[in-house]
Amino acid sequence: MKRTLLLDCYLGEPGGTPNFLDALEGNDVHSVRIAEEPIPVALEAYDSVVITGSAASVTEPPPWLSDLEDVVRDSRRVGRPLLGVCFGHQVIASALFGRAAVFTRHRIEVGWQQISMRSPDPLFDGLESGFRVFVSHYDEVREDLEGVTWTARSSSCPTQGLRIEGAPIWGIQFHAEMPVEEAVGLIETRSVEKPEHYPDPEALIRNAEATPEIFRRLVTNFYEAV
Repeated sequence: MKRTLLLDCYLGEPGGTPNFLDALEGNDVHSVRIAEEPIPVALEAYDSVVITGSAASVTEPPPWLSDLEDVVRDSRRVGRPLLGVCFGHQVIASALFGRAAVFTRHRIEVGWQQISMRSPDPLFDGLESGFRVFVSHYDEVREDLEGVTWTARSSSCPTQGLRIEGAPIWGIQFHAEMPVEEAVGLIETRSVEKPEHYPDPEALIRNAEATPEIFRRLVTNFYEAV
């Protein structure tokens, strides 16, 4: 059994933890809502770290971002396996290459998109032919970073997946873990708040599909790879 530190970066309730627990089943999971409580100091007590997505932004950093970046840097220093999802993916880049490694897109990438492989990686074992999952992000990791292997892409985002060279650290920009109901609710809410980014929300929702089995495969591959 692996002891996993799940850093839940969601800003609202019920948080992101429920989206991860099914895939993390069989592990001893300690979830921390980092916007509300401190990150445990004794990180050596954990076998791996997972960082969730968030409505927070690296480009408009919350006060707790520095602590989160410290976790990423410490994980690389000691070789602790780490998986970052969406915001967590961006935090990996921010922590290791500076906050300028993340930029804000002109238009959000949102909806169920096809993800294809850029380079072979054990994280995607069994998924090498590509897959469709939900994506939703304004911020994006720059492609010109040294020391990164880019593992996945979509038609409008070349940095959907990364691995830090020489370290067991992976990031994925997409949301295979997010339930359809949450993704649809996000589209419905944000299309009202920012209609210029959602010209046809109904079309996005018509393409909705559940992808929990894809996320379970990714998490299983993550643990097997390390």
